[in-house]
Amino acid sequence: MKLFVLILLPLLMSACSTIKPNSPAVLSPFGDGSQWVLREDMVFELTSDDEDTASIRVPKGFVTDLASTPRKVWALYPPFGKYLSAAILHDYLYWTQLCERDQADKIFYHAMKQSHVDLATQAIFLMILKSQGLPAWQQNQQERSNGLVRVVPADYLDPSETHFTRQTRWPDLRAALLSQGISEEPANKNQDTDKTCTILSGENYETPELFTQN
Repeated sequence: MKLFVLILLPLLMSACSTIKPNSPAVLSPFGDGSQWVLREDMVFELTSDDEDTASIRVPKGFVTDLASTPRKVWALYPPFGKYLSAAILHDYLYWTQLCERDQADKIFYHAMKQSHVDLATQAIFLMILKSQGLPAWQQNQQERSNGLVRVVPADYLDPSETHFTRQTRWPDLRAALLSQGISEEPANKNQDTDKTCTILSGENYETPELFTQN
């Protein structure tokens, strides 16, 4: 209970900023319904109280499992919810690792807050990330080093083709892309992306105390 209170207090006190996508997510499910692919780009833009601005584009073709909640808790925390857009952005940041892991988690927090996710849900999600985020981060590193992709090429999403149908399973399509030598451009980390991550994560103003705990 003490940890829960320590999280909630900064949530109530944190500075105002806006971080939101330019449009709602347009998604199509894979055959097993556990993975979804973006049909249109999503651009997340932030404006802080200091009038700093930054944006990150999640590209069309990116594959996400939305909010990575266990099936046994879907009655309370389904993959869809007010946190949907924030979860897609967080998935993308964990995959590309353009930002540091703690920055990605802070961006997720600010995006949830902007989407009016209730405080209890924010706190629970942040505690889960604190305890379980590192293995997901490391798994993404390993998958990228193995040549696996998370962005489906545009021609594979063409409805006139047969690469992607209602029966297509993401592991099968992913393996096919790997066997054909289809790869992604590596994340381009530079001073501009460092600045974007700093602004989006709100590191210049107060964030939940959970982020500073070891």
